[in-house]
Amino acid sequence: MNLPEIPGLQCIALLNRGSSLVTWKAIQESLQREVDVRIVEPDMLPEQREQILKMARLVARLTHPNLAQVIDIVSNASITYVLTEHVEGATLAEMVAGTGPLKASQALRIAEQLAEALQYAWAEAQLVVRNLKPQNIRVNAQGILKLSEFTLAVQIVEGQNPIAADGGHIVGTPHFIAPEQARGDSAIDTRADMYAFGAVLYFLVTGLSPFEGRDHYDILQQQITGQIPHPRTVNDQ
Repeated sequence: MNLPEIPGLQCIALLNRGSSLVTWKAIQESLQREVDVRIVEPDMLPEQREQILKMARLVARLTHPNLAQVIDIVSNASITYVLTEHVEGATLAEMVAGTGPLKASQALRIAEQLAEALQYAWAEAQLVVRNLKPQNIRVNAQGILKLSEFTLAVQIVEGQNPIAADGGHIVGTPHFIAPEQARGDSAIDTRADMYAFGAVLYFLVTGLSPFEGRDHYDILQQQITGQIPHPRTVNDQ
């Protein structure tokens, strides 16, 4: 894949390609620092693009040690992107892939930081992330957790439908979303993130997501009606 050419930025490595964004590690030339550039796919619906930018503006006003800082947003006729703090470190998925399930003490240190970030985001901005998963959470060399993915986030405002920009689609990663998200309910709040938080913690101590299935539809159905296996039946350590 060719490196994108963006004025003022030098893209140096592809970090992630999702359904709506492509994330690159880059050098911000004016300050000579590493940043992440989340480029919005050009064929995204205008209302979805605006929702991403709206959430970036909201997150930019939040200050918490476990939330990656939003630095800037750019949207013009040629490109739309969100510039964020670069977090050097392994994702939770990479940590488990490298060492296997984490010890309970290590998992709890991570869980405490994640819970504090989610509680702050809800208390300060009524923000629901909606896409918590091990691949979106990094821990740096100092053991500090950073949550940096808010592409699917919504702000809960009384009288407004938080999923209006979703176009009728179920959003989030099936393995980690709450039952109300799997059903496509509009009545969601921070409890959806609390469910995903529990699913991430389950993954950390077992190495598996709470539900596995033949396909995404099967996993969504299990999220709605299934019984999560007790962690000790998966990992008795």
